[in-house]
Amino acid sequence: MKLFESALMQSVREADIIDEATDDLTYLGYYLNGDPTACLIKKIEKIGTVTTFQYPLGRLEYNQPWANRASLTYTFKR
Repeated sequence: MKLFESALMQSVREADIIDEATDDLTYLGYYLNGDPTACLIKKIEKIGTVTTFQYPLGRLEYNQPWANRASLTYTFKR
């Protein structure tokens, strides 16, 4: 995924950490008080021409360890 495509630019600006896991999968991490064990994580996935934004269990909460990003269950925000 080209991270600086216009659809993603706003999300990228504020992220504390970025993992471009594959060409089609990117994780953005937003730390709470600089703590990587208390993160809001956003999963950005591109499938064909569609880009989706998902969060752990659909929640926008600063309660996930950044190290667990690949093993979490993601859904659309609630």
